[in-house]
Amino acid sequence: MSLHLRKLQPDDLFVIESTYKEHTLLRAKLFEETRLFGCLENDLNALNGLREWYKKFVHFFLAKYPKYFKIEGDFISNLILNTKLLSVNEFICRYNWGIQTGPYFCTPFGNQDTLKKLTNPKYRFYDRYNSQTQPELPRLFENGNQLDFNLVFFRVERQNFTKLESGSILFTIHTYIHSLMELRDLLDVDEKGKFIEAINGIKGEVAEYKDVNNWKKAVEQFIFGETSGKTKEKYKHIFVH
Repeated sequence: MSLHLRKLQPDDLFVIESTYKEHTLLRAKLFEETRLFGCLENDLNALNGLREWYKKFVHFFLAKYPKYFKIEGDFISNLILNTKLLSVNEFICRYNWGIQTGPYFCTPFGNQDTLKKLTNPKYRFYDRYNSQTQPELPRLFENGNQLDFNLVFFRVERQNFTKLESGSILFTIHTYIHSLMELRDLLDVDEKGKFIEAINGIKGEVAEYKDVNNWKKAVEQFIFGETSGKTKEKYKHIFVH
């Protein structure tokens, strides 16, 4: 609904939240099952950038969260998960990154056009749109009584762009996703009003792209308690990012 840019405070570089343990254990489980990861192959700059990030990350956690991370001999212990962190070389050797292909986990090339790309980013996509004739889609989400709001989600991204001392670029994305069933319980009356006000504030090309008129009435009805959707049952979703 909106985009906000601000300079990141050093203390906010890495944040441990109440969902840390649950999400991290699930991420580890999925990683073991899928082994889906990647790294830029055979590039010393990428490896050095990863080492630098890992060192910065570990030192940051030791300083900011001494109750949860501490040095024990040659290892740094994670007291939340009751585990010991591997060194970068141990991690790379264990999972044999040398033969991986696909997505880049770490890239040394950076972004040479950052300021230009961040200028008015919300509308850059729409400027490249061409007029097309499309059949009108059915209005599937106008009636809140027909929706299961456990399956209607609100997503926010916290994106962090950092340049390390060596010049390597660190770009992290933390995604927060709540079902509207969960979100309604979390918001007080004032926050609900601001939430709906923000939705109603989506105008023009952004509103067309998001198809706001198709779903905003149903969301407003649900958030203000005018409907509970097609079920009052609540169930939890866990998203790994």
